[in-house]
Amino acid sequence: MGLGRSGGGARIAVGDRGGQHGRFLFDGQRGLATRYSLIGEVRGTGLILGFELIAPKTKVPAVAATNAVLAQCRERGLLIGKGGLLGNVLRVTPPMTVTLDEARQALGMLDDVLARITPQAEPQADS
Repeated sequence: MGLGRSGGGARIAVGDRGGQHGRFLFDGQRGLATRYSLIGEVRGTGLILGFELIAPKTKVPAVAATNAVLAQCRERGLLIGKGGLLGNVLRVTPPMTVTLDEARQALGMLDDVLARITPQAEPQADS
């Protein structure tokens, strides 16, 4: 790492950690999307990522499930954000110092939480 000048302002060179670790997290979130019907879309670049939660088998925003995932992640020590016009997008924006080990832990926590929340969000068949 070093300090350089670019365009008249100081800039800290952090290497390609954001790209490499961001790709790892993005691919991990896409893997979660193949297992959990609650995830509608995964998007982002570098370490600015998000995934949309929708009611399974629909495209209806799953705001209650988003709030539940956010709360359960917070209880486990994983701080992620919420956004989107309808409040159904979870933002994953780790610091540039995130390690691959920390990224793996975060994906594991998300996996555990989604495993608990997704069945609750499934539409119930009328008896």
